[in-house]
Amino acid sequence: MENVDLKNENPTFGNFLLCDVWVREDKPVREYPLGTKFKALMGGYCIRVERGFKWCTGSTFPNVGGDWTGEVCLPNIT
Repeated sequence: MENVDLKNENPTFGNFLLCDVWVREDKPVREYPLGTKFKALMGGYCIRVERGFKWCTGSTFPNVGGDWTGEVCLPNIT
């Protein structure tokens, strides 16, 4: 297997596997950093952006949807 350079200087186990790591939320959604993903019940996710929460297909909403599972994926911050 060839050596692949990751963009993160200190890779976590999650981006070492090149997949998302989802954890249960532990604070209000507005306190998560920009770029955090919020998983939806039937698939898909919202990403926290400056103007609200952007659905994976492109639309931006003021809050996460009612189908949010309570799971978040934190962004890789270097």
